[in-house]
Amino acid sequence: MYIGLDADTAIDVFDFSLYGEKAVEMGRKTPKTVYNEGGVEIKDLITNNDTPCFAVKSYTVTGSQAPLTEKPAVYCVTEGEGYICFGDEEIPLKKSDYFFLPAAAEDVKIKSAESLTVIACLPPKAL
Repeated sequence: MYIGLDADTAIDVFDFSLYGEKAVEMGRKTPKTVYNEGGVEIKDLITNNDTPCFAVKSYTVTGSQAPLTEKPAVYCVTEGEGYICFGDEEIPLKKSDYFFLPAAAEDVKIKSAESLTVIACLPPKAL
């Protein structure tokens, strides 16, 4: 019934001793600002020290621009409006847009006259 296990055996794999506020506190992460200069702020939200499975960074540009050096990655726009720029191309970005940046991409940046925040969802680090 449950991947070939009976219900009691399947449920035994879960640890129910940790729940409620205690579980929430253990799982809570505080973003760490790793760069904040010239209208560009970069934060580590989840690092490979937290989990080897993935990492998440936040990039905010305010009246500025920043190179996107984390790749391959899926980037999601969480706030504001701006542009992704590469070569002579400028593609508008707004909240809820997303894009994939392949490992081979070069000289890609985001910019905004106002404010733009994107989240980089990164794969596991190579072993």
